[in-house]
Amino acid sequence: MLEHSQRRSVLGVKDNYTKQLLVIDINDNPEQIEQRLNSEDLRKYVVKESKGIESTLEMTGKGLTNLEVLSAVKDPANLRSLNLWGNSLSKFPELTAFANISEIILQENKVLSLTSLMPLKKLQHLNLKKNSLAGELPPIELPYLELLDLSANQLTSVNSLKGKRARLRYLRVAQNNLT
Repeated sequence: MLEHSQRRSVLGVKDNYTKQLLVIDINDNPEQIEQRLNSEDLRKYVVKESKGIESTLEMTGKGLTNLEVLSAVKDPANLRSLNLWGNSLSKFPELTAFANISEIILQENKVLSLTSLMPLKKLQHLNLKKNSLAGELPPIELPYLELLDLSANQLTSVNSLKGKRARLRYLRVAQNNLT
């Protein structure tokens, strides 16, 4: 596993079929990421058609404010894990094309709402630690969710989770303003 400081400068794509991790150093600033995603080296790993190969996309610590880079993923149905740790994301588009995703890491961003994540019915792990979620947590309709990390936000209530926790095994809500 990469150390946190190392994670801030790589794009990792994991082929879950062969268990091979393809790591490509992208020590560029956010403006250069799109250019690098369009380069031939990255295209063959990240945006190639990968029939039946489950993958992980990691874009950590790049200062991203939007998810336009996801448009480069040619086969979004095979993406299982999306790691966007340490960016500046506050909102993002509907991710319905990524219907089979089971893990999203959005730790240390500026996420304000969970609305665009609700269509991701196969989501099992959701990490929203250190974001900008505030007030009462809205209802979460994610039937397979097992791990939910909401710690270090500004939430005042998570009562909407009552009765909705059939599969939820780990709920982290430390460092909020819960009443």
